[in-house]
Amino acid sequence: MQIRTLRLVRCLRKTERGWALGPAFRLIGLLLLSLLFVAPAFGQTLTQVKITPSDTVAGNGTVYTVSFITGAGGPGLPFDGKIRLTFPAGFNVANVVLAGPVSPPNGINGGFTTPVVAGQVVTVGRDGTGVGVASGDTAVFKIAVVVNPILSGKYSLLVETLFNA
Repeated sequence: MQIRTLRLVRCLRKTERGWALGPAFRLIGLLLLSLLFVAPAFGQTLTQVKITPSDTVAGNGTVYTVSFITGAGGPGLPFDGKIRLTFPAGFNVANVVLAGPVSPPNGINGGFTTPVVAGQVVTVGRDGTGVGVASGDTAVFKIAVVVNPILSGKYSLLVETLFNA
């Protein structure tokens, strides 16, 4: 397996103490993501990487929508490729499941394998059905039961696409 693309994104999360919540923290707003680092591998980079939680409350399990555009002129994401997400410490990804692809035209056409979790790394594989995501096209999918960290702060998330060599 070879790494084709990687993108480092940073999210800024704000918190406030709610009067009725006691010591619990409430995360406010959406994750603000900015692209910080691009290391092209095999000439492809991901653009417009977005990771959006459905729930921003600290400590809650939530669904994360992941989207990106494959690099123009690059190989895209093949029908048997993989997407690897590396979450920072504080996120609990032990029970992550695929929440489903998003229907084309913005989703990924075809199926997925069961996500593989190793520490803070979640690898979502394509199962070889459907078609690949072409160069310059958008890929969108969802993963569930990502537990948000209990502390607010700045977090970096690594997103990589891989293909079978």
